[in-house]
Order: sequence, then structure tokens, then C-alpha cells
Amino acid sequence: MAIGITEWYAGRCDKAGAASAIGFGKGVPGGKNLGNAVGLDSLELGNTSHGGTSFMLGKYLTPKLYVGYGIGLFNSVNTFFLKYRLTDYLILESATNSIATGGDLIYSIEQ
Repeated sequence: MAIGITEWYAGRCDKAGAASAIGFGKGVPGGKNLGNAVGLDSLELGNTSHGGTSFMLGKYLTPKLYVGYGIGLFNSVNTFFLKYRLTDYLILESATNSIATGGDLIYSIEQ
């Protein structure tokens, strides 16, 4: 369960959308191996809330800090995003692009 304190995300990606629609499942085929080869923790295709498709890549700089970048494939909107785990249950996410900037404070309980 996750509760978003603020709604926003011009660049937030719904990974299941575009990637699944074009047959990539939750990521790029071989993306995990390719990502590891170039030192990335994620390498994926996904759709954005403004209707575009992005190639997303990112890396955990520390166990709590994730930095990513989404490159618009069919438009010129590129998104920079950060995710920081404040506690075991609380995560701060932020994203910015040429359309908007925003953030979420997410409280989650995993069972």
C-alpha cells in the first residue's frame, strides 16, 4: 500500500503501460545485463503522464538515493528524477522536466 501526499508528476512513468504494449514487459530485453555492463541499476521503457514514451535509466548512488533520467523518444521532454528513502516506510520522490516540477512523499507498508 502506498499513499501519495501530493499529486503531480509530469514525468512519472507507468512502466506497465507502454513497455507492456510493445512487448517489453517491465523493461528492455537484456536491459538488466546491459545496465549492469554500463554501471546502471535500471534501464527501461515506459510511458509518461503527459502521453509520451521514455527510455529511462538510473542508478542507486547509495542504498537510499536513486537518481534517474528519462529521455523522451517521440517528444523532446526529458525528465530528471530523484528518489530518497528517508525511513523503512517513507520515501521522497522528485522529478523535473521542461513541462513541470513536482514531488511525492510516499508512505508504504509492505507485508
